[in-house]
Amino acid sequence: MSPTTRTLATWRLAAVAVALVCTDLSSAADHNPVRQPVEDVNSAAVRRKAGLQPNESLLFNGWGVTPAGDQVPVSDMALKLVVAPDKRRLVAVSGGFSNHGVTLLDMANRQVTQFLSLTQSWNGLAFSKDGRRFFVSGGASGLMHVFKYANGEAAPDRSAQPNPERTNVFLAGIAIHPVTGKLYVCNEGNHEIWVLHPETLALETTIAAGQFPWKPELEDVTMKNRVATARVVWQPRGYDPHLHKWLHRIDVPTLLVWGTNDRLFPKGYAFAWQQLIPGSKVAIVPECGHVPHVEKPSVFVSELQSFINGMRAAA
Repeated sequence: MSPTTRTLATWRLAAVAVALVCTDLSSAADHNPVRQPVEDVNSAAVRRKAGLQPNESLLFNGWGVTPAGDQVPVSDMALKLVVAPDKRRLVAVSGGFSNHGVTLLDMANRQVTQFLSLTQSWNGLAFSKDGRRFFVSGGASGLMHVFKYANGEAAPDRSAQPNPERTNVFLAGIAIHPVTGKLYVCNEGNHEIWVLHPETLALETTIAAGQFPWKPELEDVTMKNRVATARVVWQPRGYDPHLHKWLHRIDVPTLLVWGTNDRLFPKGYAFAWQQLIPGSKVAIVPECGHVPHVEKPSVFVSELQSFINGMRAAA
């Protein structure tokens, strides 16, 4: 075989190999279709793809996110984000595998301005009543971290252990009382709320919260509750048209906390349910949407504390 013939044969074999590879890749793509970031998550073109697979643009449960605007990288696993009272910074606390700490993001320029490292942090993040400080929970360390805040900049102030004698401690969510400024901190390690002095962070009292639903002994109950919830809110209805028939069976003290601007279920639902749930009470949270405990945590805690105190007084 001449060199020219040998070269042509080599090229032909290479072309066949490339064609086979392309065919395999095309076939694999057809068998494993995914949603692209530019595709509307609710479009028929996406929803009707045979064998649609989950990826970073579409979760396994069918939910998808289409980011709007620019994305700004921060430390991994941002657990809580809070807008500073002066509206200049977005404050995030992170507790991932890489960097634990607090990130400050300039809301006007969309740039990270500070990262303040912590040995251990969790999802508790809240500003003080006067907006001059913010607090971060320390998870299993039992620490509460305090930062000073002024003119869009933060600086570490101190870290304190409200109850160093306790061992069953895991400090998580934080809410600030809108009147007293006291801190209400969730201690997941002992199923309770700690009430801390706003200046000294001394533990003033504890409020029992009961067993959390993710405890192993309650897994069956949790699963039944999730199945019941799925049946109620599953598409296409999104609600149970027969719910009004069953609400009268609720025989425990009930507080209905509702956002005045809830667009999913307007506040009229709260008063309708109040009529159907014996002895229930309604608390309407102003300037709040569908999730009062997230949007207005301080107001939520205040309403809940008042409700609990009323129950105790009546007992």
